[in-house]
Amino acid sequence: MATFRLPPSLLLSLATLFWAGNFAFGKVLVATLPPITLSLVRWSLSFLVLLPFAWRDVRDALPLLRQHAKPLLTMAVTGVAGFNALTYVALQSTTAINAALMNTAAPIVVLALSRVLLGERVKPVQLVGIVLSCAGVLWILVGGDLHRLRTLTFHLGDVLMLVAITAWGLYSVLMKKHGHLLPQRASFLVTIAMACALLFPLAATERAEWDAFLTLSPMALALLIYVGTFPSVIAFLLWNRAVMIIGPSRASIYLNLIVLFAAILGALVLGERVTLAHVVGGILVMGGVYLATAPTPFRWSRRPTQFETPEVRSSFVAGDGKTVTRPAKRNPNK
Repeated sequence: MATFRLPPSLLLSLATLFWAGNFAFGKVLVATLPPITLSLVRWSLSFLVLLPFAWRDVRDALPLLRQHAKPLLTMAVTGVAGFNALTYVALQSTTAINAALMNTAAPIVVLALSRVLLGERVKPVQLVGIVLSCAGVLWILVGGDLHRLRTLTFHLGDVLMLVAITAWGLYSVLMKKHGHLLPQRASFLVTIAMACALLFPLAATERAEWDAFLTLSPMALALLIYVGTFPSVIAFLLWNRAVMIIGPSRASIYLNLIVLFAAILGALVLGERVTLAHVVGGILVMGGVYLATAPTPFRWSRRPTQFETPEVRSSFVAGDGKTVTRPAKRNPNK
């Protein structure tokens, strides 16, 4: 595709813009459509878009996919059905800016769950990052008013976003454990299909509101097609292509653009206002994420571990699901 010949910085910027659009335009859509039904329609559209490109991968890897049916089902429940449905429910009672800011804490949740479920070691600087990010999330939850801690009065939408990013954290940990064993496109298509099967009976409980589809405006239909294609499929393709070029560590920095784009779209599309609580909380969360996830947040001399060698840091998952490792650059003076 010609799009993939664009520079990685543009690919990553477009991917984060499309993901930010899911918060802003999802907020618009949940005012008309019930949230579980919206999630079902979104992933049904994504399934149809991805099917022509991935069905052969599913056919070829069918025995392997059956062997890993349980983790695939759990990933469908947490990362595809759970995270997105909870996000749309949360957007009924919180702002797109709040949701995007809360979402920036996802790497911290992944780090904490990796420690609990996978036994991965947490370094002191990462622990500082976790505490800092939690402080930022709490600041956003109380809207910068610490007196609300006494009464524990939080917006339901913000609490649901915490549950949503916890579900995403579980999905990410499972992907870390099982993802390298499965072809990427095939496993993605299968988890989408499983998620749609799980969402359908839940969406059926909202059938009293399905008449809203009959009165959707052309703009709402366009937004529905957007959330089913751009943030669900195209953004992932752009992101994966860029990661293959520059690596995951450098690419992860661009995730912070989601908040910037969500704030701009929230102001332009929804008339939302960026408050001081958003700014302070966002700085705390993103600063904590940097400390917790940066390869070398401070310059000190130490021996790299087996997971931090240049060879491993430059590894990425190719489009066919195989892990590819670039050779490390050697110093000609040695």
